[in-house]
Amino acid sequence: MTPKEKAKELVDKFSNECLLTTDGGKVAALIAVDEIKKIVYKQNLMIRLIRHNYWFEVKKEIEKL
Repeated sequence: MTPKEKAKELVDKFSNECLLTTDGGKVAALIAVDEIKKIVYKQNLMIRLIRHNYWFEVKKEIEKL
């Protein structure tokens, strides 16, 4: 799944499942991505770089929505 697809999926899930507005869904998705990035940071360097870059791109796509 591309970062753009994942961003849309997360915002839609938070908006629909948590009964939030789209803006509220974006805020919730950004919080979730930041938490995921913290967990990824604790992994080994190669995995960390790959996953961190992916979640960085997801976060950028969420902010564009």
